[in-house]
Amino acid sequence: MIALKGNENLPAGSGVDAEGNDSIDPRKVYDVDGDDMVRLKPMGGGHKGSAVMLLAEVLTGALVGGVMARSATDDPFTPEEFGGLFICINPAAFGTELTFKRDVQVMADAIRSSRPAPGFETVLLPGDQAYLREAGHGGKLEVPSGLLELLS
Repeated sequence: MIALKGNENLPAGSGVDAEGNDSIDPRKVYDVDGDDMVRLKPMGGGHKGSAVMLLAEVLTGALVGGVMARSATDDPFTPEEFGGLFICINPAAFGTELTFKRDVQVMADAIRSSRPAPGFETVLLPGDQAYLREAGHGGKLEVPSGLLELLS
């Protein structure tokens, strides 16, 4: 918005125009003459996910006493190499659960209905491919005996 208001260019690689082409023109990225959609790339076009993966490594390694990164071995049966952290968040603590679900669904629908990048047929969210595979199996998932009771 600062670039748009100041009539300045955006940093290279931080946004795309309505056709999905890289653009440094904030009027095209913010599409002020079209549908008013904002088309900024994730994380400003940088190395998306690297900081998230670093956070995951720290939380499931250093925080819980697991082995981290280069200290790990190729031995798949070394229990101390498998750190884990389970975080539970109750959406109702921040408002209503119904509002949370509705807002997330609106965002997911908007993302899935956007135009796919050249060479792709659809826009998918994380988990969509697994869901589609599961739907091909009649929506049934085999769960080992007793697992549901343990998770309840």
